[in-house]
Amino acid sequence: MLEHKLVACANFFPASSMYWWKGDLQNDQEWIGIFKTRCDLVEKVKKNVSANHPYEIPCLLSFDAEVNEAYGNWVFEQTSG
Repeated sequence: MLEHKLVACANFFPASSMYWWKGDLQNDQEWIGIFKTRCDLVEKVKKNVSANHPYEIPCLLSFDAEVNEAYGNWVFEQTSG
């Protein structure tokens, strides 16, 4: 997504996750990804993650966040979708 200018920055964090899946309680190690982009590119990012994620149902959350002007300008300049 970085190469295609859908996101300006991507952060990844390891996580221990517990959840129900198909009737069984799961306890797995996963990775959390934070993708920083413009509001008008969120749906393209979600489609890209869904198409490339190994999970049948990946968790895709989006947040409309306020950022400082300089960072917001940088994100806009780095993305084009």
